[in-house]
Amino acid sequence: MNQGRKTRWESSAEPLSGGNCDTLTEVSLGSVSAELAREMLEWAPLACFLCDPDTHVVQANQAAETLTGWSRDRLLGLSLAEIFPAPLADCSSVTRGKLQIVPDGRQVWVDVEYHELPDGRRAVFMHDRTRLRETETSLFNSRRKYRELFERTGDAILIIENGQFRDCNEATVRLLRYGGKAELLNTHPSQLSPPHQPDGRASYEKAEEMMRIAMERGSHRFEWEHKRADGEVFPVEVLLTAVSVEEDRQILHTVWRDITDRKLAEEKLLQAQKLDSIGLLAGGVAHDFNNMLSGIMGHASLLLDMEQDPDRSSSLSEILRAAEHSADLTRKLLAFGRRGKYLVAAVGLNLIVDEVTELLAHSFDKKIEFAFRLDPGLHNVDADPGQMHQVVMNLCVNACQAMPRGGTLTVTSTNLKIPAEGDPAWPELRLGNFVELTVRDDGVGMTEDVRLRAFEPFFSTREDGDVKGTGLGLSTVYGIVQNHGGGVHISSQPNAGTTVTVRLPRGSREAAPVPERHRPAQQGSEFILVVDDEEIVRRMAERMLVKLGHTVIVAKDGREAVAIFRERNREISGILLDLKMPHMDGRETLAKLQEIDPDVRALLSTGYGLNEESQVVLDEGARGLIAKPYRLEDLSEAVRSMLT
Repeated sequence: MNQGRKTRWESSAEPLSGGNCDTLTEVSLGSVSAELAREMLEWAPLACFLCDPDTHVVQANQAAETLTGWSRDRLLGLSLAEIFPAPLADCSSVTRGKLQIVPDGRQVWVDVEYHELPDGRRAVFMHDRTRLRETETSLFNSRRKYRELFERTGDAILIIENGQFRDCNEATVRLLRYGGKAELLNTHPSQLSPPHQPDGRASYEKAEEMMRIAMERGSHRFEWEHKRADGEVFPVEVLLTAVSVEEDRQILHTVWRDITDRKLAEEKLLQAQKLDSIGLLAGGVAHDFNNMLSGIMGHASLLLDMEQDPDRSSSLSEILRAAEHSADLTRKLLAFGRRGKYLVAAVGLNLIVDEVTELLAHSFDKKIEFAFRLDPGLHNVDADPGQMHQVVMNLCVNACQAMPRGGTLTVTSTNLKIPAEGDPAWPELRLGNFVELTVRDDGVGMTEDVRLRAFEPFFSTREDGDVKGTGLGLSTVYGIVQNHGGGVHISSQPNAGTTVTVRLPRGSREAAPVPERHRPAQQGSEFILVVDDEEIVRRMAERMLVKLGHTVIVAKDGREAVAIFRERNREISGILLDLKMPHMDGRETLAKLQEIDPDVRALLSTGYGLNEESQVVLDEGARGLIAKPYRLEDLSEAVRSMLT
């Protein structure tokens, strides 16, 4: 030991002549350190080149072999310029990220450090960063692709951290109508929602719950009402996804999708389903009313035909007028229920507008002005002329009544084409050519609640003195238009007027037939079988036919009618056949009768009028149809047509 230093002694002995001698050599730890340094340099991950002052390699480690692809023996003695074709920078500098072409032809990214040693030699260290560079490039490209997707997607995307917006895409800025991304990101999330959601809950409280659920489950999808920068509230579908970016740090990836069009379509679908249900009920009620009215009108017309006393004749005429008014109401109910009369012809809506408005101009206050923007090239529609007249009349009357202090009623017509992708505002209509009719007033308008109920039968807000609306005007329009394959929409604001738009498919027919005039009742002498499950209708029809000179036999249902016809088919000239009956309806009954006599003559009688069901029976051999309720003259004409 020398002053506390640890030493290692190495001894060697060699015989000497004439005596013995011992030699002691002290090996310092400096030798060990040098050896350790050489070992560390040899196995270092950096490529190490020890060069002479002229940059010729005098020593290289294994990493240098790996980097260059050459053996150490081959490297020794070569200059760096001979090893690396690309010229190296000044040896006094440090170069990072320099692309080098190594001897075996590969391109690698290296960090290069040069150190000049005291003895003039140079130490060159090269760190192969190729894999790191590839990883960085891949990460950069990945981030760029994500950013491109982030910015170019049509949905609004936001990043929320600790209750604050951290990032958003341009779609979010457009959706919320902000001036720019910075303005939006500086807005607190609570400012983007109305105070309460549709379920009545406070937006702030519910938002906290939605985010908590997303954090617990990983993601959460729900519907929400947001508020744009201009204050407009609109519905969105929200998808919250919790993302862990660090061990103790989470963000919420938020996707908003504007579902205004979807909610509008759902609302229209629900309203249509509701109206369909009401229509079924209304159609059934109207059918039963028509059966009762058949008895009233039939018997009243018979009595009127026989009555000689003027006073009693006047009373009977009043009964008939009241019954006809009731029958008109049931026809409106049937039209709403889409079961009403449907005689298809080519109809020009411009002509109907001219006729209706000319009539109304003399019926309403002179303070109401009429304005027309009618397309002279408007296509025809395939429709029932009477029902189209009713549609235009109802719309114009409603518009006039909405302007008690006067105003302007504007009627517009045009041709349009719905594209293949459809019209989001009219989801019930498909691709094709349509005719559009718009009736606008600048009257009292409607609240949203009233607008949503406007097509419901018997719903009315009009009370003019002693006159109250029937509530069947717009419901009738709705039923007729739907029955013709079209659609009808209402837009309105209180004190800002109302616009009703009707769209009907373009027609293919050339001209509408001229309706026939009723002829006086004609006498006959044929044997007629009356089939109806309603006794009041059977008795009324029997008395009417007897009055006309016919012999009559009655049956209460289809089974009895078939049994009678089987026995007396040679006597029976024609059959008045109810369409709707229990056990065996009119269609089944006609089929059984045709098995007995293929040439049987049957006249359908129905409270639903002409519809798809009755048209099928007509196509299968019925000779005609008469709608309940009917007068003596109507029955006479229909029976005569059946028998001839």
